[in-house]
Amino acid sequence: MKRTISVLAFLAALTAILSASSGAFAAEVSIETQTLRQETLGKLNSSGASYEGRIIIDDFIGILELPLVIDGKEVSAAVSVIMPEKKGGVTVELSEFDGHIYDAHIQADSFGYVPGKGFEKAEEQVGRGSSNQKGGNLDLGRKSGLYSGRVYFYYSMKNLGYKNIDNIPDEEWSKLFWFNLGSPYVLLLTDESVNAFLETGELDGYTWPGLRALLTGEEDMDAYADGDFKNFTRTESYSKGLFTDVSDQWFAPYVSAVYEYGLMKGNGDETFAPDGHMTVAEAIALASRLHNIYHGKDGNFVQGEPWYEVYVGYATERGIINRSSFDSMDRNITRREMARLLAACVELDGLEKINNVASIPDISEKDDLYASALALYNAGVLTGSEADGSFLPNDDITRCEVSAIVSRLVDPSLRVEIK
Repeated sequence: MKRTISVLAFLAALTAILSASSGAFAAEVSIETQTLRQETLGKLNSSGASYEGRIIIDDFIGILELPLVIDGKEVSAAVSVIMPEKKGGVTVELSEFDGHIYDAHIQADSFGYVPGKGFEKAEEQVGRGSSNQKGGNLDLGRKSGLYSGRVYFYYSMKNLGYKNIDNIPDEEWSKLFWFNLGSPYVLLLTDESVNAFLETGELDGYTWPGLRALLTGEEDMDAYADGDFKNFTRTESYSKGLFTDVSDQWFAPYVSAVYEYGLMKGNGDETFAPDGHMTVAEAIALASRLHNIYHGKDGNFVQGEPWYEVYVGYATERGIINRSSFDSMDRNITRREMARLLAACVELDGLEKINNVASIPDISEKDDLYASALALYNAGVLTGSEADGSFLPNDDITRCEVSAIVSRLVDPSLRVEIK
């Protein structure tokens, strides 16, 4: 079955053809759906019962396999994407089962996206369905969102003499078991939500990597392509003596700048700890603020437990980091890693070139860091840590060094011409 929807979007290929037009135009995108039928059989560890059946998902588009943060834990999720004409859900047909299944009414969990934290389970379940000896079904309704697509079955190895699970007295519940079949996660789409996603690159705030390719065959849209260094403004007020360990040192103007731009703060004891090393967690927090402000937001995050999780979640979702890239959040971050974070937060191509650096002594042209580091040198953001301009990529970086690099990045007046 094919669905054709109207999408308001600026598509690159059509923009070239329709260059004389202005504003948004209507484009039709054809999305093909099908019915997924999957044979399933297995043996339940808790009771030893065997089952055989079929899982059916109507209006099925495809599966997204991607890491998701669900209730604070990262999971490797297989998300079934559906776009139902009327109501969407999952059906299970059982052809064989060793035990006795009782009639039951079931509902589904739904998950809401919280920026920087991932998906959190809603307090109330949604949808409706039922399960029995022959199988079950779960109707998720028609509201776009992420749901659990599991059909739950409640059984005992011998018939206890009851038809519905609600009729079983409390003292008999110790004889019961349960299992589920279906899809762990279902992303339900509507015409409206698909329109919104293809226009903005986000669905309820989340970018859903791979979804655009599934729907249209195109690459993911950069939902944050509107970044601008002009978005950085001094919103805080710094006065000399704010930090007891910052006075007239070379880094004092940079500490003042990163504080006023809302990018770095002190340690809570009236010190900045300029010679202290920056940890991975602190660097990711800084990178998240940079990215957020660069793209027109306020750079404010609500911290939870642990304090850095909201930043790690944000940076992961925006492609700034991979969670697997760092073995510890508490260790010191290297100068190489810091430079990579900066390059992932902002567009370096737009930096004005004020230097003419042709090479960096200790970074090879084959190094994946080379192009970004060279752009930062020529923009006067990096100046080198040695007389010959060496970057010392594998050394740990101090907080005062970070303050210098970051303040130069966001404030052109602080950039340095290399003599």
